[in-house]
Formats: sequence, C-alpha cells, structure tokens
Amino acid sequence: LSAEAVGLARAMQQVANTLNLPINSLQHIAPTIAANALVHKGTTGMDKALLRISAAGALFVFLTTMLLLVTSDLVIPIILGSKLPGSFVLLIAFLFLNAVMLVRFPLVIRAQSLEQPVKVAIGACVGSLTSIAMVLFAHQYLAVLAIPLSLIVGVMANSVALWLVQTDDK
Repeated sequence: LSAEAVGLARAMQQVANTLNLPINSLQHIAPTIAANALVHKGTTGMDKALLRISAAGALFVFLTTMLLLVTSDLVIPIILGSKLPGSFVLLIAFLFLNAVMLVRFPLVIRAQSLEQPVKVAIGACVGSLTSIAMVLFAHQYLAVLAIPLSLIVGVMANSVALWLVQTDDK
C-alpha cells in the first residue's frame, strides 16, 4: 500500500475514532455498574445492565454517525485539505467498525466483571490473529479498504470467541 493510501486510512480512522470517546469513557464506568448489578441481581441483572449501557452507547454512535455522514462533504475536506477518492468509503468502513465494537463491548465487560481475564485474553488473541491474517491476505485484493475490513473481521472474531467461552462462573 502506498503512503498516501495508508495516510488516508489513518485520517478517516481518526475522524471515526472521535465518536468513540464516550464509548471509551463507558469502558471505565461499565465494570463498576456491572459489578454492582452482579452483586445485587446476579448475572441476569448484570446482563440487563450491560444491555442498557450498550443500547445507550449504540444510540449515541448512531446519532453522531448520521450527523457525520450528513456533514461529510464539509468535514472530510477540512481534515484532508481536499476530498480524496475513496475517503467516504473508508469513513463508512471505520464507522461500521465502531458499531461492531459495540457488540463486543458487553462481552468484554461481562468477562471482566466475572473475573475471567483468560477469556478476555483468548478473545483478544483470536481477534488479533484473525485481523492480521486477513489484512495480509486481503490487501492485495482490497487495497486500503483491507485495513478497516480486517479490523472489523478481527473484532467480530473476538466477539465470537468471547461468546463461545463465556460462562457464569468466576
């Protein structure tokens, strides 16, 4: 991949990542909420609390994503200095990555709340290895779009791995 293509991908990733700031904040608050729900209401109560937190995060990401997409003709040229071919597609791919990360969010917090760090590590390893393998294979066919698509597939693999190894034991 050319330096320009990687730079464009990085710029679009940074634009999309600004929407993750509230979600990243939730990652610090959610474990406390989940642990409190676990103590008082059991795993079912914790799962419901995580679902509510995730739904609030999803609503925020959806609304800000729609705002960014509507204003992308104004925002992208400001960031890049001009509107480059492929920038909008990359932006959509990175915004979709944000949505996919919301699926993983409650699975990670659940495992952390149940004090299952090995399961979190297994999920992270599966996701990372999947993402690396995909980008190595896909970049020759998808060019710069392989970057966000590989990240999406990696997060999905991480989520599936976490879901497969989850239990209610501590």
